Amino acid sequence: MVTTVKAAPLHSIVMINDPLGGVVPGFVRDALVMATDSCIAVACWPEIDGPTEFTLGTAKDVDPGYPPAYEGKIETPSRRITLETTEGDTLLQIATAQQHSIVRVWTNSPRDPDKVIIGII
Repeated sequence: MVTTVKAAPLHSIVMINDPLGGVVPGFVRDALVMATDSCIAVACWPEIDGPTEFTLGTAKDVDPGYPPAYEGKIETPSRRITLETTEGDTLLQIATAQQHSIVRVWTNSPRDPDKVIIGII
C-alpha cells in the first residue's frame, strides 16, 4: 500500500521511526538525512515556502528508478513505521514484517526537497 500526504512540517524536518519512539539524531547543519538505530530525520522543503509531498510504501512500490539519498536499518519493535513531525504528529504510517526494517529515502533534491519518498523493505 502506498500513501501520500502534503504537509509543511515545523522546522522543515520529519522523523521516520517506530510509533513507540526512538532516539532522535543530533542536528547536523546542511545534512539531508541524519539517523540513529531507531530514528531517521529527513530535511524537507522550508515550511515557510509551502508543503512537501511525502510518500510512504514498500520500496518495490515506491522506487522512482534512481538511487536513494539514504538507506539504513532502524529498530521497529511494534512492526510499524511512522512518518512524524518534530512535534510528534503522525503524517503517515505503514506496517512492517520485521522488528528491524530497512528504510530507503529518495528526494527530488539534495537540499530542501519538496518531494520525499520513503520505501520500506
